[in-house]
Amino acid sequence: MPAQQFTPARAARPTLFALSPLLVATLLSACGGGSGSSDYSLSGTVSGLSTSGLVLATGSQTVSVASGATSFTFPSGVGSYAVTVKSQPTGQTCAVTSGASGTASANVSNVVVTCRAYLAYVTHGSSDTVNGFSVSSTTGTLTALSSSGSAPTAYPPTNIVMSSDGSKAYVSFQDSPVIANYSVSSSGTLTLLANTAAVSETRGMTLSADGKYLYSTNYTDKSLGQFSVASTGVLSTLYPTSVAAGSTPLSVATTADGKYLYAANSGDATLTGYSVGSGGNLSALSTASYSLSSGSAPRGLAIASSQYLYAIQAGSAKLLAYSIDSSTGKLTALSPASVSTGTTPYAVALRSDGRCAYVVNRSDNTVSQYIISSGVPTALATATVATGSSPVAITLSPDDRFAYVANSGASTVSVYSVGTSCDLSLVTNVASGGSTPTNIVVR
Repeated sequence: MPAQQFTPARAARPTLFALSPLLVATLLSACGGGSGSSDYSLSGTVSGLSTSGLVLATGSQTVSVASGATSFTFPSGVGSYAVTVKSQPTGQTCAVTSGASGTASANVSNVVVTCRAYLAYVTHGSSDTVNGFSVSSTTGTLTALSSSGSAPTAYPPTNIVMSSDGSKAYVSFQDSPVIANYSVSSSGTLTLLANTAAVSETRGMTLSADGKYLYSTNYTDKSLGQFSVASTGVLSTLYPTSVAAGSTPLSVATTADGKYLYAANSGDATLTGYSVGSGGNLSALSTASYSLSSGSAPRGLAIASSQYLYAIQAGSAKLLAYSIDSSTGKLTALSPASVSTGTTPYAVALRSDGRCAYVVNRSDNTVSQYIISSGVPTALATATVATGSSPVAITLSPDDRFAYVANSGASTVSVYSVGTSCDLSLVTNVASGGSTPTNIVVR
């Protein structure tokens, strides 16, 4: 039988597939390559940063910037971006001064962050001026800026607030229905951007936590004004331009989570509450008004995070304490519902962690000081410290190391160091730069 011959099987040739450009791009993107919309680096420069704590953000990304650093880079690539200061460094204020936002089509490296020491501004009701000061990072004391750091005003100013990055300031007036919009340079120079019309003369103002909206008290109109803040810092009225409040509203405060706003109405002794819509518009809460004792004249307000609200009653010399319902915004009096202050309390300020409260008392020239536990304030063993004549306003430095009291009768600012147990210690008194201070801001 003839031998069988076997022909070995021919090896199969690999099959080549034509990949579409879309598939190629998808595969490359999955492997981390390609040039997709999130593949561009985002970086920039920093100037003037001498302390720790600066955190920058864009979307959900953050980057911590070390003390002394001159540059930063976000950890992941970006498409569209908008860089903001999420956390300020200790003792300094930083602002994104150039290249803050855009849509990347190449690696981005032109974001500029500028940092500076704190600045202080005092409004004066008799000399019609806003006066600026540099703030010592070691002692907290104030030194008057050059003339460019101060500004004359056409009417008596009543209040001043600043953006969280310290680049913009807003001033209200006693006898004019306008709010002045200023830019603030890193050296402290004030430049008037615009005068935005208000419904009536304004006393109290507050900025939303994200800086996108400003709210004001229309003193003679029984209403609150509401404004949007443009990227330039200029205010524009929302629609409607105002919402109803109680009689003679004096102050407003917003929660840190941006959900609620409250107003103190001196004329009818009420507090009113509002929810804040996605576009910044205010709507009265279902429980919108809270009546206080007749003639108690509520003035200042302060909110600890988004949990507790504090209101002062000038007529009855009380500091009231409320919890804030996170779902409804409803206020509930704590137990005890109030603590005593000095005579004619005029303004209240809180340490940023909500553990300390301070009330300036105009008629007895003191600051009442409290430690807070579970929202309830308790007077310190040393219940008050002395101020200058007729104190009317108080603020703390953003890092909580120093407190500042504007004394309208003495035309001075009292500077205090803030102890770990909430106790204030007088550092110095300095001339306020004008006559009859009405408010002070440090940023």
